Amino acid sequence: MTGGSMRVSQEGARRMDWDELLWEIPVIGRDFEVLLPIENLELLRGPMGSITRAGDDVRVQPELLVRQWVGHAPEFMEIREGSGFVRVGLVDHHALLLPDTSIVIVDRAMSPVHRLCVPGDNVLASSRFGHIASD
Repeated sequence: MTGGSMRVSQEGARRMDWDELLWEIPVIGRDFEVLLPIENLELLRGPMGSITRAGDDVRVQPELLVRQWVGHAPEFMEIREGSGFVRVGLVDHHALLLPDTSIVIVDRAMSPVHRLCVPGDNVLASSRFGHIASD
């Protein structure tokens, strides 16, 4: 991720209950984005498939992820059903609804680690991320 995308403003954010996120917020049409700082990784993002509860965790399942390393073209990472999901601990994380309707998941230190992007702000349809959609 670039330094600019790491800093997600939490101004005006409202803390969400996990049940609200799981049952009341449609995730289809949103992208899931990894905000964790990974050296030389500019982008790790893709369209949502589902978000479900599994015990004390929430499982986030993107349909696929687009990954881009510094200086390289974006590449697709296919996600198989039942694998490739991201675990988010219900106790260790909080969900914040931002004024733009994106949802940021923060850790105990309130550092943003994941984001459910604004509906329609999709990596596969946006020239902002380069020409990466394939047939």
